[in-house]
Amino acid sequence: MLELFSTTVDQLRAKSGIPLPKSDLILRRGATITNPHPHSIIFINKLTPEYLKAVKSVSESLILIPEKTNIDQDISGSNTVFACGNPRLTYAVLMSTALDTMAPRAEEYIQIDGAVVSRSATISDNVRLEPGVFVDHDVIIEEGVQLLSGVSVRSYVHIGENTIIGENTVIGSDGFGFERDALGNPIHLPHLGGVIIGSNVKIGSITAVCTGTIDPTVIEDDVKIDNLVHVAHNCKVGRGTLITACAEISGSVTIGENVWIGPNASILQGLEIGDQSTVGLGAVVIKSVPNGEIVAGNPAKPTREISLYNKAISRIVRQEENRSEGHD
Repeated sequence: MLELFSTTVDQLRAKSGIPLPKSDLILRRGATITNPHPHSIIFINKLTPEYLKAVKSVSESLILIPEKTNIDQDISGSNTVFACGNPRLTYAVLMSTALDTMAPRAEEYIQIDGAVVSRSATISDNVRLEPGVFVDHDVIIEEGVQLLSGVSVRSYVHIGENTIIGENTVIGSDGFGFERDALGNPIHLPHLGGVIIGSNVKIGSITAVCTGTIDPTVIEDDVKIDNLVHVAHNCKVGRGTLITACAEISGSVTIGENVWIGPNASILQGLEIGDQSTVGLGAVVIKSVPNGEIVAGNPAKPTREISLYNKAISRIVRQEENRSEGHD
């Protein structure tokens, strides 16, 4: 991810009003604890053993941790550590403040056959841009890509070879992420992670693929997405998966390879859908799905369980009917 700003902890302390430790450490971006980068702002809501191990690899960053947490000196190292009541909220405020410190970027756009394209975008040969397409800054589009009329590609998106994106679809739109402050006001969490789309992907019309919060949303090679689909921030969609019309994939969902997602299906945030599994029409998935499983219904259950349940109900109904007939 590109560097987004350049500020110090002391400058953030002064501008945000948050009582950060005094430090001249320079910060340039946000990062996650599982994918750290030097000179980043990183938040950890819960210091699990996994995160405690990961944090030891972080250097020269501002790390936001929960209050009443003991951090060994060797973990702190070159980092600046700040304990706070809500690390995610503090991250949102600090990132917004850091972004506000930068002068507005003077974007220059050019027109290519009726498409509007940022001069900082990198577009390969043999790319088809129909009239009405918009391509924002720091976008990379590889050979053979087709963007049909009305497509909007926001910043930090990378589109692989021979991918086709249908009319009026938005790639890299802002994710829906808020954290409430002490007064209950929703504070927007900046989403700057971008989107990576593989090769030979087909995305239909009026579909949204949201940018990642910190790391990118990922659509792997050979994925096919229908019209009117929503793929939220931080999702990963595995190679060869098919997602049909009006499906809703919530944030941070991981979908395996060669999965089939039926029309109007909804998948709760943070779940995992295993390789070669099937999510049926209208299913509401509230639990992760193992490899090769077929689920359906609301809430979604394995179809074999649904079949056994239906057979049991039918047997009970028949028994009751027979009992009633015998009573009469």
